[in-house]
Amino acid sequence: MHGGEHKIGSDYLEVVSFIGAAVVTNGEILIKNACPENLSLIQLNFNRLGIDWEVRGKDIFVPSHQVLDIQPDLNNSIPKIFVMPWPAFPTDLMSIGIVVS
Repeated sequence: MHGGEHKIGSDYLEVVSFIGAAVVTNGEILIKNACPENLSLIQLNFNRLGIDWEVRGKDIFVPSHQVLDIQPDLNNSIPKIFVMPWPAFPTDLMSIGIVVS
């Protein structure tokens, strides 16, 4: 037997927690190796809350001073964010979504 190499991916809970922290403080943040390809449904839901970020390769950049305008659903109704198992919008992220909205 001989050695091998393995790389552990980013933790989506930590990545989204940093995004939430930047948003509520009106700050900006660059999260390195955030694996944004795994966060597309989370980004979709955050966009509905007026939160946007830029994908820069494997990194995520959250600009300061987000709009934070909630996008209404059809017929101008209040949007619903449905929690579903990963890789959709996990229950663990609902508290961050509530705080940033």
